[in-house]
Amino acid sequence: MNSKLRIPLCWKDCSECGRRVRSSENGPFIARSIRIGQRERRRRLAHASLFLLIPSVFSLVIIGYLAARKGDFNRHKPVVWLLSDARSARPAVRDAALAELLRRQSAKSLSKSQTAEVVEQALAVQADLSTPWIPVWGDLVENAKAANDIPADVYARFLNQILHFKVNAQPVVTKDVLFPIEIVQVERAGKLKHYFAVPAVFVVDGTALQPRLPDSRVATKNGYTVMVAPPQIPGPHLLQVDLRPYISDGSVPPRRVVVDVPYRLQLEPVVRAIKDESIKEILETTIRVHSTGNIAQAGWIEWTRPPPVPLAFDIYVRYAAGERKMGTYTYLSERVPGRLSMVATTRPAGTMTRGGPVGAGVAVGGGTGAGPGSGRGSPPPPPPTIADMILRPNAALAESTFGFKEFWDGELVIRGAEVPNP
Repeated sequence: MNSKLRIPLCWKDCSECGRRVRSSENGPFIARSIRIGQRERRRRLAHASLFLLIPSVFSLVIIGYLAARKGDFNRHKPVVWLLSDARSARPAVRDAALAELLRRQSAKSLSKSQTAEVVEQALAVQADLSTPWIPVWGDLVENAKAANDIPADVYARFLNQILHFKVNAQPVVTKDVLFPIEIVQVERAGKLKHYFAVPAVFVVDGTALQPRLPDSRVATKNGYTVMVAPPQIPGPHLLQVDLRPYISDGSVPPRRVVVDVPYRLQLEPVVRAIKDESIKEILETTIRVHSTGNIAQAGWIEWTRPPPVPLAFDIYVRYAAGERKMGTYTYLSERVPGRLSMVATTRPAGTMTRGGPVGAGVAVGGGTGAGPGSGRGSPPPPPPTIADMILRPNAALAESTFGFKEFWDGELVIRGAEVPNP
């Protein structure tokens, strides 16, 4: 027996915790296997920990109670907490916080200072294009303006930040081909709609350009595309799109937005021609042509299955007296409807569009005067005739159409099609 430690000399394991204290029965003690000291109750530390334990337990009890009764914990959160949740990357958390802010605003339970905080964060989100926009932010600002809770300059800042612009243009343009410029409008507002006019000026190397034709502006899903004729000088150039958006009612003055788009003019084609005869068989079995026999109504082209490649055709009809060009047709992808443009004739013609199945084209008539269906004095359309329709590839059309990187360079003949009378 060791008189100091009061443990048997042959003892190897601790009787309390079972830890090994000797390597053998009579061997030396293992380093740090025995600690000599005095245990002490630390009452002050235990009392201090209660200040952290009690609020935590209380919060867990409230959360558990609300979860058991399916209550909304957002109703008990302060505004600062809700604003933090409203910037969350999780849609469920973000939408719930915004809904609660909108509910409190409708119930008039937000103070002036709280409303100012909410509006300021809404304007910050509106200006940050990297943050997804939720229309509820716009509703919060509109409601604050209706209640006269924000000054006029803050609301004018909101109106000026509603429209944001992005300009898409081909980085390389071919000589003697029109330059397609797509202007995309990103709207960040609430349910209340504001109608904007967006005049645009196109400047290349300091020289203002005009659109090629007055009707060259084509509406797209989120903006429009304009065809312009750039200077025919090979080499790098800088295109500046000068936009002056303003609200039609004149409530705020116009603001200026200038977008720089560098591009290069080159002599060789930039759209690749695909020469694959196997595509011809696919197109011949999937194309459908519809016609009313009237050039003004022109009909439309549709596909039972989307074409595997982009298409850019000139449309000819082979009559007994010879071929006659009837228009053009472009098809980019399944997401972008095909476009069928008919040439102008001496017959009265209007402008109409038709919907259709996959890849349906849009028919656009030319000429002036009253179009079909205008009512009094409109002559009945002549019956269609049967002839061959020829679709010939047009490289210049593909290069001048925005989004084309390639097109099928093959001819398609549709025999026995119903076509307009010559």
